[in-house]
Amino acid sequence: MAVKIANAKILLSAASMLLFASLPVSAQSPTEEALAGFNRVIAADNAKLVSQWSSPKFSATAKPYLTTSLIGSVRQAIAIMRKNRKISINLWDGDFVTGAQGQVRVVAYDEKILDSTSTEARLSAKIITSDTETMPTKGPSDPVIVFHMKKEDGVWKLDDILESGRASRKAHFLDPLEYGTRMD
Repeated sequence: MAVKIANAKILLSAASMLLFASLPVSAQSPTEEALAGFNRVIAADNAKLVSQWSSPKFSATAKPYLTTSLIGSVRQAIAIMRKNRKISINLWDGDFVTGAQGQVRVVAYDEKILDSTSTEARLSAKIITSDTETMPTKGPSDPVIVFHMKKEDGVWKLDDILESGRASRKAHFLDPLEYGTRMD
C-alpha cells in the first residue's frame, strides 16, 4: 500500500512538473527558461518518456523534450546498426539521459548555468538515480554532467549530454561503430 502511494506521489509530481514546465515562460529570463526546460527533461526521464532510445516510439515520445538534431542522431545510429547487422554492437546500455541501468528515479541537483544566450545554454548538474521509489542519497562522488539545451520551436529542449571521459551523447550515436562496444 505504501509503495502504491509513493508511486502515485511520484507520478503526480512528474506530471505537475511536465505541465508547469510546458506553460509559457515569457516572464522568465533565458537562464530561468533553460533551467525550466532542463527540469522538464528530468521529469520526462522519470516518466520514461525519453529513456528508451531503442523503442520504436522514442522519436514521438522524445520530441517535446529533445531537439530534432539529437533525435536525428539516434535515428542515424539505428540505421547504421541495421546496415551493419553482421556486427554485434552494444551501442548504449542504459538510460538515454543518465546512462544509469535499472533506474526508477532520477534526481538532478546543484544545477549551474555555465553559459547561455537567448537560444542556447550549457548547464551542469549532479545526477543521482535510484533503482527503487525512494529518494536517492546525495554524495560527494555524484557525477557532474554537462547538458546542452537549445530553444527549438519556442521550447527549451535537450540537445546533447557530456559526461566526463566519454564522447558526447550525440557523437556517440552519430558514430555507433566507433563508440559502441563490439560484442563479437
